[in-house]
Amino acid sequence: MTTHSPDLQWLLIKNTSSFLVRRKYAKANTFTTEPNNLTGINAWKYNGLVNKKAVGITAGPDNKGIVLRTRRKRGGTRRPAKMFSDVVMVGDRRRTFRAIRKNLGGNCYRRDLVEVR
Repeated sequence: MTTHSPDLQWLLIKNTSSFLVRRKYAKANTFTTEPNNLTGINAWKYNGLVNKKAVGITAGPDNKGIVLRTRRKRGGTRRPAKMFSDVVMVGDRRRTFRAIRKNLGGNCYRRDLVEVR
């Protein structure tokens, strides 16, 4: 079984995804609740389902620290349980930001995903 290109996947899900959130008063923006979309904007650039370099940040267990979720190179779409790597980071904010920057910067992620302030 072969996987389809990310461009084709985006064309298929951009208007029909179950994660889409549309509001009558905000006609210009369509938002999304998909995993690994840090901004919540429905755009190719931020999409966490089709991009090879997807990043997600969620609260850690018992709301202590954060969980940094990145997409693995191996694991593929045939094994969704092994597609992502989770790293739990507990500590103060400065050290956590430094660890995120180091983790993403070393793996050649996009600059807009690496910039943590």
